[in-house]
Amino acid sequence: MKDFLLKNEKVVAEWKSLKATNKRLIKDSLLEFQEAPYDSITSIYVGRKLNLKFVAYGALIAVTSAVVYLFLSDLISQFVDAVVLLYIMIFGLIILGAGLYGNVSTKFYGNGFVIEERGKSEDFLRLLMRQKYEKRHK
Repeated sequence: MKDFLLKNEKVVAEWKSLKATNKRLIKDSLLEFQEAPYDSITSIYVGRKLNLKFVAYGALIAVTSAVVYLFLSDLISQFVDAVVLLYIMIFGLIILGAGLYGNVSTKFYGNGFVIEERGKSEDFLRLLMRQKYEKRHK
């Protein structure tokens, strides 16, 4: 991380792979390096994002168990009780609901870039906004 700092630049706040310095916002993860001067950040979005894997797996489990229960229950009844299929279907619906509820995501938008991080840190956002305000009003 020290390699990416400019002269007279200090890290004021860190959260996951995001670093707020006295001059810019930096995302330094294993796969990517992004930076944004505070003047170029136009908006910050904190919200929920669908977890598509959970939605797909939950729907697959629920629909498969429902089809087996409705159409193949006579054939399957010698191996599995019908209540077990209902429990599997309920489990699939719970996974589907968790996927629809989603994950919290924080996005920083600017002139030609989007920096995204999973989760939300109010302390980090507060420090980031303070740095952006101080940079603008110096």
